[in-house]
Amino acid sequence: MSGIDAKEALQDAWQCNAEAVLASAIVMHALGERAISVARMKEGMTNDSFLVTTPRGKYIVRLNGIGSGQLISRTQEVRTYALLKGVGISDEVLAIDPTYRGGYKISRYLKGARPCDPRCESDVRLAMQHLRCFHALHLQVSYAFDVFAEILRYEALVREIGGDICSIDYAATKERVLSLQVLLEPLPKEMGLAHIDVVPDNVLFSGGRTYLIDWEYAAQADQHLDLAMFAVYAGYDEKETRRLLALYFDRKPAPYITAKVFAYMAAAGLLWSNWCAFKTSCGETFGHYADLQYEYARRFPILARHILEGDGDA
Repeated sequence: MSGIDAKEALQDAWQCNAEAVLASAIVMHALGERAISVARMKEGMTNDSFLVTTPRGKYIVRLNGIGSGQLISRTQEVRTYALLKGVGISDEVLAIDPTYRGGYKISRYLKGARPCDPRCESDVRLAMQHLRCFHALHLQVSYAFDVFAEILRYEALVREIGGDICSIDYAATKERVLSLQVLLEPLPKEMGLAHIDVVPDNVLFSGGRTYLIDWEYAAQADQHLDLAMFAVYAGYDEKETRRLLALYFDRKPAPYITAKVFAYMAAAGLLWSNWCAFKTSCGETFGHYADLQYEYARRFPILARHILEGDGDA
């Protein structure tokens, strides 16, 4: 290990230890319980999470990540969790505070929980059943998520901090994605609370139940956007996405729905590639993930248009 690598490893270890101490302090502050052990659960793309064990139980403590306050409304997140309380869709959130010590969320630990495997059809079927049950509640909130507007907002954030979008065909790709709005405008929408961040890792199976966790992006939107988000996070191609829709609807959906989801996948790809550019400017990198998201922005406007303009197989 070089001197530079050793220094970076030491800094990472120090940072992890500092965050572990913070997680322990937050549990004492919020629950009045003393930690007897703290372990990093995962280093998330937006936040870091720790498993904190006390004499009374185990908890997942999420610490809000660098720059997340510019991407996420933490006050809206608090309102979302209040709406979800007791509904049986999410995990149990015991405490959440958007400001204390940088902001945190404490959830009850789910014993033996495992994430959805997007390559396992039985897992995906359960995930889609759970997502459909959530959507069927038709929960309503006053704050909205417009994926096309968010693309422009994220782009502005990148430029504001001197970041680089860095794709040579970005202007043309952006134009193709944003032009989809005109085609989507007359199509029926299923408006209601949408999760927005339906990454397979946010669908957990534990004790014979399914949980959809991490609602920090949730807002009012066309709920079919959640299907597009699952697909781009899972790295699905056109065929896999069509299968996903069949699992969600228990049948082949109407052509306009497939076209909508393809269009939302294109928009989501551009949105999350800009998200990656912003996070890179904050000192984090995502490599292949960023490239994969941008490919959706490049390819899926064509697929959506083929259906909406009557040129493709629906």
